[in-house]
Amino acid sequence: MSERILAVDAGVSTGWVLGEQPSNPYSEGSEILDFGQFRSERWEETVTELLTKLTSEPTTLVIEQFDLRPNNKFRADLTTVKVNSALSYCATAWNPSTRLIWQTPGQAKGVITDKALKALGFWPTGKSVGCPDADDVRDAARHFYYYSIKTCHDANLAARMGGRHANAD
Repeated sequence: MSERILAVDAGVSTGWVLGEQPSNPYSEGSEILDFGQFRSERWEETVTELLTKLTSEPTTLVIEQFDLRPNNKFRADLTTVKVNSALSYCATAWNPSTRLIWQTPGQAKGVITDKALKALGFWPTGKSVGCPDADDVRDAARHFYYYSIKTCHDANLAARMGGRHANAD
């Protein structure tokens, strides 16, 4: 039996990753099954698009939480907050046993670096996702892999990342 995980980095540009984590942490390990990135000016459209990903019946929804940091040099856009709220509500209303996991950007980026993503063979480009860049889908993958290490204790993931032993918070 495996756990199906949908990891989301929502905003005006939204990245998502659908992955699987075997219940045995010493097996082959986590695997990304599907991924994508899209842009929408309306948060309602973003939620609608993400809800189509719930038809794969993930057991866990990993969401990048919005953090307003004092040194940000941009105006706070609350699209992420709206999308995350609606998505988490709909996911648990659809399936009350869906587990919600909230992670900060720093948690995922601190452990799953660009080098780690490349070692795992996951480095989509903007061209491969039909966007100017693939930053958001890569961030969603960071959340998927961070969850796999931190919560699922994926024993093979650190080795696949190049031998790095993640001491995740």
